[in-house]
Amino acid sequence: MSRQFNDTKIKKTNKFKKVLKWFGISILLILAVLIALPFIFKDKLIEVVKTEVNNSVNATIEWGDFDLTLFSSFPDFKFDIQDVSVTGINEFEGVNLAKIKNTSIDLDLMSVINGGKIKIKSIEINEPDLNFIINKDSLANYDIAKGIEEETSEIESTEATTYEIGLKNLVITNAHINYQDAIAQMSSEVKGMNLELSGDFTQDVFDAKTKTTIKELTFTDGLVSYLNKTNVDLVANVLIDKFTKYTLQENNLKLNELEVGFDGWIEMLDEKMDMNLTFNSKRTDFKSILSLVPAVYLTDFKDIKTKGNLALNGNMKGTLEGENYPEFNLNMAIDNGYFK
Repeated sequence: MSRQFNDTKIKKTNKFKKVLKWFGISILLILAVLIALPFIFKDKLIEVVKTEVNNSVNATIEWGDFDLTLFSSFPDFKFDIQDVSVTGINEFEGVNLAKIKNTSIDLDLMSVINGGKIKIKSIEINEPDLNFIINKDSLANYDIAKGIEEETSEIESTEATTYEIGLKNLVITNAHINYQDAIAQMSSEVKGMNLELSGDFTQDVFDAKTKTTIKELTFTDGLVSYLNKTNVDLVANVLIDKFTKYTLQENNLKLNELEVGFDGWIEMLDEKMDMNLTFNSKRTDFKSILSLVPAVYLTDFKDIKTKGNLALNGNMKGTLEGENYPEFNLNMAIDNGYFK
C-alpha cells in the first residue's frame, strides 16, 4: 500500500516537473520572439519611413538614430526616431523648418508581421522646434509638399502608400513654434506647448478630446502686441463629422486669469469655411481682464488689489472665403473697475 502511494507521488512529481519544464521553455521562446522581432523588422520600417517622407516633401531631411521595441508597448511595436531635422531648399536654402528631438510611434504588431499596410495607432512628439516663415515675395518655407505630378510619379515607382493611420492618441510635449509673416507684418511665438489629443480617428463621426497648455504665447500685429508671454490653458471636446464639420461641446479657454467658453461649429468646405461661434467670459471679476496687461501680470499680479465686475461676450458668424470675412461682434463692459 505504501509502495503504491509512493509510486503515485513520484509520477505526479515527474508530471509536475514536465509541466514546469515546458512552461519554462514556452516563456523562453516568447521572450526570444519578443527580442528577435524588432531586429527582424527594424530595417523594413526605417526604409518605409524614409521612403514615404522623401516622396512627400521637397526639403532636406536629416535622420538620427532609429529604435524598435516590443517590451514597453506590447502588444504593439514602439518605433522611435531621434533627432530629425528638416531644412528648406531653393529660396529657403539652409533655413531650419523643423527640429524634433524624439518621435515615438505605436504600430499594430500584426500589420507589420503580415506585410500589408502598417497601421499607426498613436504618435508622441517630444520637443519639436518649428520655424514658419513667409517672406516678402509671399513664399512660405513650410510649403514643401510635392505637387500632384511629382507625387503620382513617386507612387507609380513605389506602387502604393505603405502605411495606414488609425490614430487614437497624439501627444506633443514642450513644443516651440515661431511664425514670421513679412507680408502681413505679423509674428507669433509659442513656448512650452504641451498637447494631448485622443479620439477614434478611424471613424467618420467621433468625439475628440484635447488638452493644451502653453507656457508663453506672444502675438504681434504690426507694432501692436495683442498677447505678450500669455499663459494658455485649453480643454475642449469636439464632435468631428467626416473631418469637415467640427462642433464644439464642453470647452474652456484660459488666457492668464481670463476664462472664456465657446459654443457653435465650424464647417470646412472646398474653398470656404462656414462658422457660427459664440463666446463669453466665465469669470466676472475685473481682475481677470487686467491679467492680459503684461506689465501687470508678469510682475506682482497676485498682490494687486482690485474690485469691479466684467462682462465679455461675442460671436463670429458667416463665411470665410477669399476677401470675404464672417461677421464679428465683441461686447465688453466693466462695472466699477478699480485696481491699485
